[in-house]
Amino acid sequence: MDLDTRHLVAGTLIALAIGAGIAWHQRSPQRDAAATPAAVPAQAAPEPQAPTLYKWQDDQGVWNYTDTPPPDRPYQTITGTPNVNSVPSVVPEGGVSEPGAPPAP
Repeated sequence: MDLDTRHLVAGTLIALAIGAGIAWHQRSPQRDAAATPAAVPAQAAPEPQAPTLYKWQDDQGVWNYTDTPPPDRPYQTITGTPNVNSVPSVVPEGGVSEPGAPPAP
């Protein structure tokens, strides 16, 4: 298969164009640093506040957790950590068992 001169010139030009594009893309971004979003100083975000929860027992003795205190009964105030999902844990009456262990009688 005989390559024509125009094929060699076209291939060389395409290879040079691809190389120039890669070199341009990988050069350091020094040209206009003031216009990039990273150069804009970040404003301090306000500190998130932990939600206040209230723990109280209803007439049946069931513990309830709400974000508003009950008006007619005593309650405990619980403050959490901001940006952390947490659920109050309850240890069963039989205690903590190992995973895979048979249930306690």
